[in-house]
Amino acid sequence: MHRHYRRRFHHVMTSSRRHYATKYIAKITSTSPSGRSLSAEVSVPAVATDSRGYPIPRHQLICKVTHILTKSQSDPFALLSQYLSSLSPTLTTNEASLVLKSLNSPSLALKFFHFCPSLSPDFRHDPFTYSRLFLILSKSLRPDRFDTVRSLLDDMEKSGIRGNISTVNILIGFFGNTEDLDTCMGLVRNGV
Repeated sequence: MHRHYRRRFHHVMTSSRRHYATKYIAKITSTSPSGRSLSAEVSVPAVATDSRGYPIPRHQLICKVTHILTKSQSDPFALLSQYLSSLSPTLTTNEASLVLKSLNSPSLALKFFHFCPSLSPDFRHDPFTYSRLFLILSKSLRPDRFDTVRSLLDDMEKSGIRGNISTVNILIGFFGNTEDLDTCMGLVRNGV
């Protein structure tokens, strides 16, 4: 009976640990004479890259972010901010695009899209995250979806972000034969 209690207590203790999406390696640089404190040097881990030099998405991180956004009963963005602040490096645009892909709610996807730049001054959406959001909005029934896409297109233009061929194809399918088609064609003329 005593052994069962120890095992249960051990499980409770280990399940309350905080887990990080990135592992760190530290080198001990000094210890106190008593051995009760030490100093360690932690080197910032690099994001793994593929053969072309693009960062490889951290799938465990994408799953965790998606889980926080879709399953949290309280404010998911406060929890998400706390979780992502522990990461080094922070969420990449490729990972943000994959999180967007896994969200079923257009409203939640839009909130997440607007939340991402708050993660880091270096975070900047790219044509892939915009395209992913355009695709989500094009499949939604939101009454403001056309105005939302137009606003996002204005943001792209102000930020100097050029669309890619996927962006143009999604927008042509979304707007159809309307005056907004000129905006889509403008993306082609601007170097897609």
